[in-house]
Amino acid sequence: LVTHDQEEAMDLADRVIVLHRGKVEQIGSPAEIYDHPATEFVASFVGATNVLRGEVRGGRAEMGTLRVEAPPGDHEGRAVTAIVRPHDVELSGRVGDAIEDGGSSVATGRIERMNRVGPMVKIQLELGDGQPLTVELTKERVAELGVTEGDRVLVNLREAKIFVQDYAI
Repeated sequence: LVTHDQEEAMDLADRVIVLHRGKVEQIGSPAEIYDHPATEFVASFVGATNVLRGEVRGGRAEMGTLRVEAPPGDHEGRAVTAIVRPHDVELSGRVGDAIEDGGSSVATGRIERMNRVGPMVKIQLELGDGQPLTVELTKERVAELGVTEGDRVLVNLREAKIFVQDYAI
């Protein structure tokens, strides 16, 4: 079955083949494709994502003040792209209400917009370095946090797929 409907493919298929510009990017089960994308294209193509840009410093991928482990290898100074799903972003509360843990992975962001859809709330943030970030939380979690539009919040990534960029001349 050939389809351009991602939901249909992930629901019906035992194996999925993701093509890009006529070439196979990845073959695998729907779970493998979604949870362990082999390439930046697959990570950004399958499902909702945020794309953050940064570089490798000291073995860590730094996107503004958000930092996660970089892929193994000597990539110092190389550009990185972090693909982060909206449900893999954690908000810890308003900056004034919480103690910043000083951990290297915590950043701050400003809530630009909140959109409640069914049991979920989609939150549009702007990180301190100006990069946009979409977060999806349950209505209950948003109520626990007590956040509203305009609030500055603590942001952490539970999971990010990091891709080191190849140099091109």
